[in-house]
Amino acid sequence: MAAPKESIDLVERFENNKASYKSGHDNETQVLRKFIGPLFKAHVIHEDAIKEV
Repeated sequence: MAAPKESIDLVERFENNKASYKSGHDNETQVLRKFIGPLFKAHVIHEDAIKEV
């Protein structure tokens, strides 16, 4: 299964701006909003609730 396009775009953006991101300019919240949140959103599959029998 190929990675979602959103993930590929995020990785490319990170690679293109790696020096800036490694400079310490962004704080944890900014990293969460720019990369971690969108990566989870692109990859997490919500399953149906399991009903007890």
